[in-house]
Amino acid sequence: MSESKRFVIPINPISVNKAWFGKHIKTSLYRQWSNDVLYLIPNDAKIEGWFVAEFTFYIKHFAASDADNFMKSTLDGLAKKGVIDDDRFCKKFTCEKVKVTNKSDEKIEVVLIPIDMDKEKERVKLKDSITIF
Repeated sequence: MSESKRFVIPINPISVNKAWFGKHIKTSLYRQWSNDVLYLIPNDAKIEGWFVAEFTFYIKHFAASDADNFMKSTLDGLAKKGVIDDDRFCKKFTCEKVKVTNKSDEKIEVVLIPIDMDKEKERVKLKDSITIF
């Protein structure tokens, strides 16, 4: 199993509201963001299989944005770069947003933690077999 990966993408996160027209049409802003992200994600960040993701979004317009709206485009960027096999292998994720005062300080911190699904199945079986009185 590969090791956990921690890295920073020095770009402002893009929300799904700015990335898509409706459900299937990508905006030009998203296409540009997606291309930029490919160059900014480190080449050695690859993990394989199932994983847990932790994201911290540093954003200027803190109160006007929902942290979960940044998740889809970020996961898609990781998949397009080949860092993850597919976002469907993300078993769990957490996201946090942090207010910054300057637009130039906007960024995305990423932690990817590979998980062994065989061990995870055993953990769930053990958890399900515990009876609380």
